[in-house]
Amino acid sequence: MSTVKSADRSLLILETIAEKASGLTHSQLSAMLQIPKSSLTSLLSSLSLRKYLVSDSATRRYHLGPKVLSLAGRYLENLDLVQIGHPIVDELMAVTNESASLTIRQGGQVLNVYKRNCPNPIMRSLQVGDLAPMYATAAGRALLAYLDDKEIEGYLSTTVLTRITHHTVTDPKKLRKILRTVRATGVAFCREELHEGSTAISAPVFDLFGRPAASLNVVIPTMRSTPSKEKKIESAVRRASREFSEKLGAERYSAPSGQGISGTIVSADQR
Repeated sequence: MSTVKSADRSLLILETIAEKASGLTHSQLSAMLQIPKSSLTSLLSSLSLRKYLVSDSATRRYHLGPKVLSLAGRYLENLDLVQIGHPIVDELMAVTNESASLTIRQGGQVLNVYKRNCPNPIMRSLQVGDLAPMYATAAGRALLAYLDDKEIEGYLSTTVLTRITHHTVTDPKKLRKILRTVRATGVAFCREELHEGSTAISAPVFDLFGRPAASLNVVIPTMRSTPSKEKKIESAVRRASREFSEKLGAERYSAPSGQGISGTIVSADQR
């Protein structure tokens, strides 16, 4: 059985069982889906092992498993992030008069899920649906800095820090230092490391459990960047991320403090 056919059948099994609150037996599934019993046994075993299905030992019926709920929860969580973040990103753009966006983590990358362009947007910037490496973006650093230390070291040990522009940081030691600064200040910067001519300023958004759920970002053309403008944007991004974190249930906006990234971490509240 080909991999594509196997995947298609697995999805069909899940969709069919989802329509039956009482569940379905092996024989019922085989008859309904016209899948040979030997092939079906293998597919059900695999889906059960990965907890997409659970079986009732008394009735021998299969039901959807907890992994399906987990995936659905993550999907809904992302939808909620965009819905909640929509007006916050819009306001961030209006206050800074520069393009603002919302990103989430996607493995070792960041995914742009919402963006509001300013009247004079720069051409070289992430658009909705674009992916970019965490290490070379302010959005990614804002998220990476607040993962636990094992996750950070795991990321650094498995990610090749490829040079994207002449400014891209590819030295793990230097990146660790940058991440310590992000934890200490609550704001991440990226100056022409992903795109020449653009500077990004980002801040993390924390969820109910104090974990980084997303990042808010403002991107400006380097030619329009001045110390006073960056300071204004930094303040606006901090305020926006605080508001967003509170809407996600965070009791207070703060960077988790403690030991990590090869040194003592200073919380955002200690700035």
